[in-house]
Amino acid sequence: MYCVNCGKKLEDDWKKCPYCGEEIKLDDVQQEEISKDNNATMFSGENVKYESDSEEKVFHLFAARRTGKLTFKEIPTEIKVSGSNVKVKVLSWRKEYNYEFTKEDIIQIKFGIEPEWTVSDFVRIIIMGLLLFITYGLSIVGTAFFVQIACTQHIRLYLKDGTCVKIPICQKADALDLLREMGYPEDDILAIEKKKISNKAWTIREWIITIIWLLVAAFAICFGIERFSERNNSVEYIEEDIQEPVKEYDLSEIDMETVIGKSIKEMEKMGFITDDSELQASNGEITVGYDDDGKVDLVIIEGDNNNAPAFHGVRLGDTKEDAMKILEDAYTALEDDGGVGFVRLNKDTNEAVICSCEENIVNQISYMVFSDDELENFKEVVDPSEYIFPDSDSKYLSEDEVRQVTVDKLKIGRNEIYARHGVVFESEELQTYFKERSWYKEKISFNDFNADAELNDFEKKNVELIKKVEGEINGTSNEEQAVLNEAYNSVADKTFHMVDTQIFVEFHSGNEFVVMDYYGMDENLYTTYSFSTEYVLHQDVWQYLTNVTIDGVTYYFRTFTDGKISLEGDGEFSGWYEPY
Repeated sequence: MYCVNCGKKLEDDWKKCPYCGEEIKLDDVQQEEISKDNNATMFSGENVKYESDSEEKVFHLFAARRTGKLTFKEIPTEIKVSGSNVKVKVLSWRKEYNYEFTKEDIIQIKFGIEPEWTVSDFVRIIIMGLLLFITYGLSIVGTAFFVQIACTQHIRLYLKDGTCVKIPICQKADALDLLREMGYPEDDILAIEKKKISNKAWTIREWIITIIWLLVAAFAICFGIERFSERNNSVEYIEEDIQEPVKEYDLSEIDMETVIGKSIKEMEKMGFITDDSELQASNGEITVGYDDDGKVDLVIIEGDNNNAPAFHGVRLGDTKEDAMKILEDAYTALEDDGGVGFVRLNKDTNEAVICSCEENIVNQISYMVFSDDELENFKEVVDPSEYIFPDSDSKYLSEDEVRQVTVDKLKIGRNEIYARHGVVFESEELQTYFKERSWYKEKISFNDFNADAELNDFEKKNVELIKKVEGEINGTSNEEQAVLNEAYNSVADKTFHMVDTQIFVEFHSGNEFVVMDYYGMDENLYTTYSFSTEYVLHQDVWQYLTNVTIDGVTYYFRTFTDGKISLEGDGEFSGWYEPY
């Protein structure tokens, strides 16, 4: 395009000629060339006369606009026309643009209905390509938003003051109504109406941009895979990572008991390296674990005896005997695996020290805090002097072993078998004695204790043996038999009625026990019974008490001068009986 006044070449968007200073006026030939070059219909409104109209007309041309960081909606551009006065409000994702002018101020209108390649298109390609390159193609989802914006068309109103009012539109029909209101030539409007907007052209344009993006993304992905593969296949690269210099710290003068409860940062200052949920010493042989609060609650010491730290004074290389002696001031003895290792426990805090040994030499020291459930897996080591028969629960005692025990301790030795199971004794003397034992824990009363089910074979046989030797030494074997005979004689071949019930029972001399009801023999129960004795301190006197076992359930048996009997226990036959 050239200036009509001075003939100099001009740019299409210049309003004044920079050479002569005159406003640019276009002749008919220039207007036709510009319209052809820009693929748009142009209009100069200088000679158009507008009819006065006081009624305000409002036009809404919708276009895709950003309303949030990742949200796009159709936002209306509002155009109000009152006579020759025009007000335009254009919403943008950055701000709102407002224009006020008259129709006479319009010197040119451009309405391109074919896509034009602009600088912004190439900027979009570059920006999206960089995003795809960085994210390896994951940003392709965002292309839909940019495609929507790219499809938006504009009406450009050029004003005398050099302002260009850009009105985004999506519907050609709405745009043509506005053009008519602005005084745009009707012939040109009819020409635009006849000309269909080429969706195909717009689609091709956007496909070109999308393909460019995909090519960039494919290149980025291939480049990333190749780089990753190159890294994993490079032995030299891996070796460089592994051989990074690590500062060595001397821990031999440290007692690791002093680090319990310290924070991760404090441990790192000592030379420990964070690794998942643990801290590793620089030499890789001392491990420290920490809880959810980042406080040390686990220590494992192994490796070189000379450089390893101690724990509560115990060091790698110490003998098993020395280590146990060092720990005994704060930790109670627990399970001992012979030469393999041992466990020591602080009963107040459940803190435990576990020493692994090889040929009675400590080769690993571990510290941890046990839960109550974990402690169930360990058996406390007790001084054998606290028992009369230390092994009575794990082996058959010989008669010689039993006879070597003094008479006053035989009864205690027999009852400590029950005490191991937490039986609470009726005898105050026995209960007082066992309460002073460190291993005794009260769990169940003597009457509720099922000896047949709870005692193992060793314990059952040992109870019988101790009772036999005890009776012989005390000279009471005849007395025990007399008690048994009296119990048998009081019920043999007799029938008893269970008080307040319709149940009748018979004790046959052949140890057969019969149950019947008041109405006859239709629902009889036939089972067995047997008597046994227990030598205990009862009412401040050592004596034999009688028990009767009926159908596998043991009851405490008593007789009275009026012929009544009493069975005390948890079975169905517990109660008072009177002769029938």
